[in-house]
Amino acid sequence: LNMKKYIMDVHGFEEDNIVVLMDDGENTEPTRENIIEAYRTVVAHSEEGDAIFLHYSGHGTKLRDDDSDEADGYDEALVPRDFQENRMIR
Repeated sequence: LNMKKYIMDVHGFEEDNIVVLMDDGENTEPTRENIIEAYRTVVAHSEEGDAIFLHYSGHGTKLRDDDSDEADGYDEALVPRDFQENRMIR
């Protein structure tokens, strides 16, 4: 939660506008559904001129590119807590 404190103290973000997903038993779990929903919420509530800060501190991976849009042949992906049941996030 040092990042939360930093963006509040240094950049003036308000706590009411911060969402934390963390597998600590206190915050919302970083499941695939919760991560995607958090991103959707940010997009839905953002207005022109807003400053948005997204910080992901978790596992990432590469998956074979399934639509040939990557020069290296791989898509980057986020690995949510429940990836074994619900897939990675491309």
